[in-house]
Order: sequence, then C-alpha cells, then structure tokens
Amino acid sequence: MPTHTTITQQPLIAVLVPASTGWGRGIISGVAAYANRHGPWHLYVEPEGERRGLPHGWQGDGVIARLSTPAVSKAILGLGCPVVNVSGIELEALQPQPPRVSYDLRATGTLAAEHFLDRGFRHFAYVGPPKLSYVREHREAFTTALERAGQTCHLHGLGAGLEIAGRPSRLVEWLQALPKPVGVLTWAAIQGRSVIDACRRAGLFMPEDVAVLSGVDDPLLCEASQPQLSAIAVNAEQIGETAAELLHH
Repeated sequence: MPTHTTITQQPLIAVLVPASTGWGRGIISGVAAYANRHGPWHLYVEPEGERRGLPHGWQGDGVIARLSTPAVSKAILGLGCPVVNVSGIELEALQPQPPRVSYDLRATGTLAAEHFLDRGFRHFAYVGPPKLSYVREHREAFTTALERAGQTCHLHGLGAGLEIAGRPSRLVEWLQALPKPVGVLTWAAIQGRSVIDACRRAGLFMPEDVAVLSGVDDPLLCEASQPQLSAIAVNAEQIGETAAELLHH
C-alpha cells in the first residue's frame, strides 16, 4: 500500500466497529497506532460500526470491520477493496474468507470458569443475550468447563439494555434466589454493570455474596462501576494493530 504525504492522497481506510464498546474503541486505537507509525493513513471511523455501513459511493483503499452477518459481509466485501475481519463470529458460508483477527471466545469462557473454580466457588451463573450465536458459544464454553468439574450453571437471558434503576426487576429476583456465594460471568461489561446495580438494589454484598466477572474488558465501564467490575482482558488494541498490519501487507 503506497504512502503519500498529502491528505487527499493518503490511503483511505474504514474502521467499522462499534465505538460504544471498550472492544471497539480498543480496535480503533490499535489501528490508529499502527497507522501513525507506518502511515500516514486517513481513517474513516463509523461510531455505530458495521451495521451503519459506509456512505453511498464511498471509495477507499481498505476496510477493517466486524463482519457480523452475511448481509453486512456481502456489502463490505462487495466494495472491491482489501478487507480484514475482526469479528469473533465465524461465517462459514462466507467464501472466500477474508483474513480474520480476533480473540478466542471459547478460551475466555473456559478461563472464566477456571478463575471461579480456583477461588473455591461452587455456585455459578451466566448473564448475557440468549439469542446471539457468539454469546451462546461463549456461554457454552463456560458451562462445559464447569460440567467437567462436576458443577452446574444458572442462566439469565439479559440483553444489551441496562435494568431500570429503582424499579423491581426479574434480574433482582433471580439474583436473590441464587445459592450463595456465586460467581457470575457476564457476556460484556454492560451486563456486568446491570448485575452490580441489581445486587445493590437486592442488598447483596459484592464480592462476598456475588462475584461478577465480565467476559470482555471495557476499561471505562469497569472503572465506573462500584465496586469496580473485573473483566477478562482480550487485548483489543493488539487485534487492531494486527488487522492493520495484515491490511498493509
């Protein structure tokens, strides 16, 4: 990929990941770090990610995107420029497969189970959107690792939205009914914060009654939680840098 000195001639690279998540912001940061070292590149960043897509008639030199659905993949691959996929979702029907850089969803689920088991927990729960295939993969890795240790897991299908503060919710009742102490793995930090908020409303102590672990780190949301939300580091910045390097070469 050529390097130019004027803005209009710099390689135009689109980064299509959701900037609302720590994972997405990490990807963008990693791509920007690589571009600053090896560019200059002009980065087009869509804050809403791949689902918002690119402006009509966009003509660029490459795309780094989360190819999350067949429709999204078809639209992005149809641009005719190099593409690197940073999604954890494997779309087997997608042929030919573009280069993909991601973290191992199953490995993080297994690691979370080992984390709780090593700390002596004997009661476990999982909270995350139930209908998303990649969330199911993450959850199944967690529950499978627990089953190998002779343990079972309670499940709650909480979606992306936060519970409404100050109002009774099924999440509060569900947490109150769980055997204690319990280790709770959530799909992401937004669900982790919902669990923490629900524990506070339920009068449950953290981590004495409920220990919460997010399956992917989001430094902003984790640090803004009280108590601070623990999370598994997936090194999104490195994913972004590696994706940029693949696109470059």
